[in-house]
Amino acid sequence: MDEKGEASQKTRVTVCIPTYNSAAFLSETLRSLLSQDYPNYEIIVVDNASTDSTPEIVRTCKDPKLAYRRFDEFVPSVKNWNRALGLANESDGKYIAICHGDDVYEPDFISEEARYLDEHPEAGGVFSSAKTIARPGTQLGKLDRPPFFKSDEITAKELLIYSLNTAFFPLVSPTFMARKETLAKTGYFDITSKFAFDMDYYFRLFDWGSVGYLAKHLINYRVHPMQASVRFYDTTDTQAEFYQIVDREMKKLGLELTDAQKCRLEANRHWGWAIDAVSHAKLGDPKKALELTKKALVYPDALIDFPAPKFIFRVVLLSVFLSSQYVGLGKLFADIVYLYKAKKRGG
Repeated sequence: MDEKGEASQKTRVTVCIPTYNSAAFLSETLRSLLSQDYPNYEIIVVDNASTDSTPEIVRTCKDPKLAYRRFDEFVPSVKNWNRALGLANESDGKYIAICHGDDVYEPDFISEEARYLDEHPEAGGVFSSAKTIARPGTQLGKLDRPPFFKSDEITAKELLIYSLNTAFFPLVSPTFMARKETLAKTGYFDITSKFAFDMDYYFRLFDWGSVGYLAKHLINYRVHPMQASVRFYDTTDTQAEFYQIVDREMKKLGLELTDAQKCRLEANRHWGWAIDAVSHAKLGDPKKALELTKKALVYPDALIDFPAPKFIFRVVLLSVFLSSQYVGLGKLFADIVYLYKAKKRGG
């Protein structure tokens, strides 16, 4: 092992797993994290009042590296993530990783990310690429670092441009590791956020240093119907939050868009309204659903790249959705959309 590698092995890492009712997958997650090739780390499971067998699963592990903190009061997931941050700040780890209780981590996850932070003292945090899985042994695809990013080190401007051009935030949340002092400066996750609190937080990280994005696939990111990032049954306005953050960062960075970028941003924003409209219909708010559907359809440049099949499909789908609402079938339409999404993700 080289000198840099030896130094990296000495850096204490605290891995926090905020979780709620993750019994179906938690055992596999813990096995993968307890099998890391990195010797100097601890794991803290932060249980948000689980009602399944999560406590028993943790207690059967009997590993000195593993600690279990159960909270009897159930809170929104963002508040449980803040509990994890609070416990991390009290730990003796120099680097903090926030992992998910349903993913499977490669044996070199901690060592690769700790090495990056050791070798890049200007970096406040680091992420990696991931493979996507459903059931054990079933690989769905990959979440690669986009070619748009030319190196392991990315800037806030690059991340913002990519996000607004694609309507997609590319950082893989459960691969996140950061310096404890950077987390302390960044503060806590925004508890007013329903969905995009991680995106908001990661943009704020750039105020205190650069951010790394490793091309290597260091985790197997599980996709399933009950996964927080794909389960929209208990929330609305997820896309509105996304674009609020995009608008804030554009103003903060003084980013000036080309005409083509402006057009694409507005097209994506209008499609976001359509997505939120379906969520409102699903959750029984037909008035808001109708308002957002009409709003999504009135922007002519939503046909950007016309006649590209994707945009023709969007307009047709929105028109059918609008018609369904006028005849009282908006919720049925939304239910079908959600059922399709659940089946697509292995439900």
